[in-house]
Amino acid sequence: MPYAYTVDELRSTVTAYRWDARRGELQARQILPSTEPTMTGDSRGGEIAVSPDGRFVYASNRSGAGDGSPGGPEPDTIGVFKVSAKTGLLRPVGWTSTEGIRPRYFCLGPDGRKLYAANERSHTIVTYDVDTADGGLRPTGGVVHTGSPVCVLFLQEDS
Repeated sequence: MPYAYTVDELRSTVTAYRWDARRGELQARQILPSTEPTMTGDSRGGEIAVSPDGRFVYASNRSGAGDGSPGGPEPDTIGVFKVSAKTGLLRPVGWTSTEGIRPRYFCLGPDGRKLYAANERSHTIVTYDVDTADGGLRPTGGVVHTGSPVCVLFLQEDS
């Protein structure tokens, strides 16, 4: 797939790019808000991921005035965007609360069926089931309490 996506931290936007092999460069094709349409407060993008099948893009949003504040009045969320198979352009699907403060990082599990949101300020990692049909996120109730998580990695054990 000749597409790439970025989350733009200070603007709280997601940019969709197409790879131009002839020129050897990425060309911006679409910029859209990473936040819900009703969001009016300050927000910062945090992380972006593409589902293993390439059908969905996920982007986290941190409310509040940057890393100096404990969090804003708006909920911190992960936005879900559907990828057009023909154009690589995005369509917003929905937003899910991270059930914590300041999702600095999140990742999909190795098989793409779970998402783990690392909420730096609330000191939690919250687990979601990923609906492979519509990309939606459903909290599992699984919460790990840990000191200020900012990254989650999976290690494959050798058999």
